[in-house]
Amino acid sequence: MEKKMTQKEMFAQVVKALNGEETKVSTEEMVNFINGRIEVLSHKSGSRKPTKVQVENEAAKVKVAEALSANGEPMRVGDLIKIVDFSEFSFEPTSQKVSALLKQMVENDKTAVKIADKKSSLFTVA
Repeated sequence: MEKKMTQKEMFAQVVKALNGEETKVSTEEMVNFINGRIEVLSHKSGSRKPTKVQVENEAAKVKVAEALSANGEPMRVGDLIKIVDFSEFSFEPTSQKVSALLKQMVENDKTAVKIADKKSSLFTVA
């Protein structure tokens, strides 16, 4: 019974083949091995679902955007905490948490705009 080659050993054989050296495995075996690795990588990258926290943050950002839109004027983080109902979420609506959500809304989602005031930051819908 022959010992099965490890991935490390197979990659070493592929490197040898690419360098024009003689190998213990055929070209067909190397191609099958590489295609198998590609398939595994494709499954890993394609199956990522958002985490529970990410899903919750998205829902919280919708509520923040609705509050900004309903108010019609730029608001401070502290004012948002007072008017948005965060009771359905598992997190405490601290200024750090709401600021982080607003930062994502400004930089990633482009659903909010940050306005720099003299002493604080104001936010409004984009």
